[in-house]
Amino acid sequence: MARLMHIAPPGAPSAATGFDTPIALLKECHRRVEDQCETLARLLPHLAAHGSDSAAAEAAKAVVRYFELAAPKHYADEEDDLLPALFESVAGSDAVYLREMADGLLADHQALARQWQALRAVLSAVIDQQTARLEAAAV
Repeated sequence: MARLMHIAPPGAPSAATGFDTPIALLKECHRRVEDQCETLARLLPHLAAHGSDSAAAEAAKAVVRYFELAAPKHYADEEDDLLPALFESVAGSDAVYLREMADGLLADHQALARQWQALRAVLSAVIDQQTARLEAAAV
């Protein structure tokens, strides 16, 4: 059986990152998001071929666990810590550019939260090993 998921504890930093390297830590969080998205991409053909079997359920559980536990903490780190620190460090036209970038990031977070709710419902069905249709566009 093909391996569906990359195993890593939600939000756990790699050995090379930590709180003393906050930008590296944020970058590592983004890499983990990409890992979860890759799991979702592998889940698409797996569901088509095998349905909501135990492997699909385990992969769906891992994705849900990550996006329910680690992702909100990551968003909070960006919104509560990173952006205020950046605003404090810039002035003039850089501040205008940074405000536009921050507004875009916050809008992205809100859009992702809405999209997650629909995807979460499908993954819940997979976890329960019920028939579920995962759309490529949702992934």
